[in-house]
Amino acid sequence: MLTRSKKKENEKKAAKVKKSKKKATKKNTKKIPANQPVVNSSSETTSTAASSTSSSTSSSTSSSTSHQQASPLSSLSSALFGRSSGAASSHHFDDQPNPEQMQEFLAHMERRQQLQQQQRQQQQREQEQEDMSPFSVLLRALSQKSSDPSSTLIALDELCNLLALATEESIQTFSPREFSKVLTNILANKSNGGEIRLVAIRNLSHMFEIFPRSKAYAIQYGVVDSLCNELMSPEYMDVVEQAIQTLARLSKDTPGALAHMCRAKTVEKLFGFIDFFPVSVQRVASETSARVCGAVKCELLEEQFGSVLNTLTSRISVSEPVFLFTGCT
Repeated sequence: MLTRSKKKENEKKAAKVKKSKKKATKKNTKKIPANQPVVNSSSETTSTAASSTSSSTSSSTSSSTSHQQASPLSSLSSALFGRSSGAASSHHFDDQPNPEQMQEFLAHMERRQQLQQQQRQQQQREQEQEDMSPFSVLLRALSQKSSDPSSTLIALDELCNLLALATEESIQTFSPREFSKVLTNILANKSNGGEIRLVAIRNLSHMFEIFPRSKAYAIQYGVVDSLCNELMSPEYMDVVEQAIQTLARLSKDTPGALAHMCRAKTVEKLFGFIDFFPVSVQRVASETSARVCGAVKCELLEEQFGSVLNTLTSRISVSEPVFLFTGCT
């Protein structure tokens, strides 16, 4: 009897469970139109899950590629300064700078600072060497207006010796433009004695031989007029002879020199006291005057050399070939 009653109770419980399941299925089911196919709920859930996973993978791949495209320097700077160059200033990076990149960056900056310091030290050493070179010291000494002419003469003598024994290494610090200006000013100053002016002309002659471009600088500062004025000072014959030699050097392959000599009446001044000089000096003066005459147009010959025509014609009767060439020119 007991077993039968237990069986009935179990059957009643099973029936109640079935009824509850049927009610639950009726509530979940919806009315579907006749022309619309039935879609399984499990397939919908799988499709949505697949779409979400694909979108997440695409976003992760795009973020990874964009992170790979970023340069190491930008990532290092962003890690150092805590912000991206393209992002807003309020957005900070969460990642920390790479220790290897940090060390490489610091080593590069240290090498750059060392190189800049070495360059500055090298420039300072070169400037000090240039300031302490013999030519720089002499240039400063000659540029100063000294009341003692002996100091000027000593500096000029030392400069003359340096130029006479100059080598390619010793003249690296020589400045042709500056010395052309200083020596021309010394020569133009009539208060300087004949010995100072003589050594100044010798320095100019040595400089023209070593640095041909210095002739243009000296002409620019008026050396032709100063040398021509020395030709009219017969009391210093050594100065006049040296001036003739220097004018002859200037007349060779110097742009604009012959035009300056024509304006300064060089030919007239060359033949002013030519008879008082030896034949070698007369030959140099004749060659120089021939170059100057060749640079003058025919219609201007009488205007330029009218005062020295008698002297030039008298040279034709001399048997010296150079004098004959000068007179015929």
